[in-house]
Amino acid sequence: MGGNHTRSQLNPADVSAIVANGFPDPFAKLVPGTFASIMSIDFGTPRRLYFSNPNVVVNGVTTGNSGTENNARIVDLLTPVMEDYEDRPDAVFANGFQ
Repeated sequence: MGGNHTRSQLNPADVSAIVANGFPDPFAKLVPGTFASIMSIDFGTPRRLYFSNPNVVVNGVTTGNSGTENNARIVDLLTPVMEDYEDRPDAVFANGFQ
């Protein structure tokens, strides 16, 4: 869906390519020792079941930032596109199988 792990956990060349493609903010947030958003791959920090999002606060700290860490925005932007790849649920599950 276009979300990524934290910038610090990615190869710098990959980060540059992601930003160059027009998505400056699809990164997870990691506050070492405090919390990691769901897309972080730091397993030593308590994970919160939130995508990075500047509108969500955990223990007084936002789980994202506008412009750098906002996986929730990327999911919102790409959901309509991804929905087009699936048939209508009433048609898909009409016989109980997908």
